[in-house]
Amino acid sequence: MVEQRIRISEELSHELVEEARLCEQLPSLEASISSAKEASELETVKAEMSAVRARVEELREDMTNAAHSRHLIEAITEGTDPRRIETLQHELNALANSITAKEEENEARMALITELNENAEQIADASHPAHLNTLKPDKQIQLLAEHESLLVTINSKLDELRAESTDPARAEEESRALKSRINEVFEQIRSQRALAEEVLEKELKRREEMKQQFATVNSQLIAKIEEASLAIKEASVAPKKYETLEQELLKLIQKADTLTALTIEDPSAAELNSIESLQFNSGEANLAAENLGNQWRLWLEFIALRDAINVELEKIQDSLAATESKRMDPVEAQKLLTQLEVC
Repeated sequence: MVEQRIRISEELSHELVEEARLCEQLPSLEASISSAKEASELETVKAEMSAVRARVEELREDMTNAAHSRHLIEAITEGTDPRRIETLQHELNALANSITAKEEENEARMALITELNENAEQIADASHPAHLNTLKPDKQIQLLAEHESLLVTINSKLDELRAESTDPARAEEESRALKSRINEVFEQIRSQRALAEEVLEKELKRREEMKQQFATVNSQLIAKIEEASLAIKEASVAPKKYETLEQELLKLIQKADTLTALTIEDPSAAELNSIESLQFNSGEANLAAENLGNQWRLWLEFIALRDAINVELEKIQDSLAATESKRMDPVEAQKLLTQLEVC
């Protein structure tokens, strides 16, 4: 009993010193709340202040129990009535059991809060841009939704902890800092998810525009290939049309090449089909353009040959005309022959 009294006295002494030290911190923390400029800073100071107050209340409760225990021990030690001593002994045992149960509950609660806090920090790290930026937007959104669900679970466990505690107010105070941190992580997740959704929306819009461009150029290629085929088959077509259609096809082929060179990450089956269809029709258009070019070049060669022949014909005609102009008059020719015969 003497040893218990000494131990209790020592514990009371230590707790009084700690209580005094903590109480001295409260005015400074209250001043920090008044001077806090940002919401996060204010929440941090409030959480720290709540923790100090919770510890002060815990110390006061411990001191109250310790003082009661010491009173019971003294009463038992100094008592002479066996029944009274037995009653006091039962009361002391009940108080000790109550203190032990409370300590076990406090330890279990703090262990759970520590574990949940670690879980929240792991979620915060996994939701940081440095980690998220290694993932595609849709994967980011999926992961952040999972993280948000985990935070909801942590919040639920904290609510259960408070509801099941024999001291809900204390449980609330001890979990206040974690609650504040969870709210910060919630905001971090929502902000990152909004950014990821914006990026994904832009990407989906870009891909939809590309889909429309693929369809448009593909239809134009098919129509122009058909037109080229008819032009080559029709004998009455104006030759100039060969060149016009060839140039139009080459422009469409350039558009198709530009589109198929664009990067599409993880293309869908429909997108792959569009790319393959455009590549195929681009190849067909190349053949059609080559045929048109050959037809146009043949026509130009024909025109060049025709013009050259016409030039030569004109030269022959000029030569014949010159020869015709130099022919002698028949009477003069006869006179000349007569003179020659005389000679």
